[in-house]
Amino acid sequence: MKKQWLVLGMAAMMSLGCLFACGDGDDKGGDSGVIKGEKVTEQQWAAAPNSVDYKYVVVDYWEKLEGDGWSEEYEEKCIWNGDMFYEYEKDNEDVYISKSWDWEIVRNGKVYWYSKCEEGEEAEAGPWKEFDWTNHYETLDEYLSKHFYFDKEDVIEEEWAEFDMADFTFDEEKGVYYQTTTDEEETEKIEILFLDGKLYSVKWSCSWSDEEGKGEEYEIYTFKKEEIPALPDEEGLNALIAQNQ
Repeated sequence: MKKQWLVLGMAAMMSLGCLFACGDGDDKGGDSGVIKGEKVTEQQWAAAPNSVDYKYVVVDYWEKLEGDGWSEEYEEKCIWNGDMFYEYEKDNEDVYISKSWDWEIVRNGKVYWYSKCEEGEEAEAGPWKEFDWTNHYETLDEYLSKHFYFDKEDVIEEEWAEFDMADFTFDEEKGVYYQTTTDEEETEKIEILFLDGKLYSVKWSCSWSDEEGKGEEYEIYTFKKEEIPALPDEEGLNALIAQNQ
């Protein structure tokens, strides 16, 4: 990442970086053109970090780097949905592509984990396993709060202190608050969208170029409930849960 604020320390995300909600239509993803936000009061703005349910969050991250004769593209998606967590990663370096998927689910006070990956033409998957959190955490609640659940303190509450409503412009057409900063090599943008007086999404985006190459990236946090992609081998999962009851 080019900027320190792009690295927010989420345990489930190795790379972070850029915006929330309606985009310009010129980036790769998000809810661009679908969700229109609204104006809020200063009180609603200040209360934004406490206005959402952090059990249900979707994070999309994308990065592309290009240089003389080479290119890399990376994307990641995380979904927090109550007692389930899902992560997808795709890394495309020139012609080499790797993908990975992870599902975690909490049942009866235990955490179960399933992972599959594809690297080149090779693939491996599963089976479901009970996740051992005891090597690094003293209690299950500590593990869940620091890893399994969305880390609102690092990602939203600390960052929000830097978001002064007076520094943002409201786009009437898109219904989004935005702020753009530019220097000789880099352009950064933050977009914040509210629905029903509550924070709905935040997007950080960045593009840059220098003598070594160019790059662009974005990260979108959307506070909504999104279904986890179908759990693989549910029969195997149910058998493991029954075994541990």
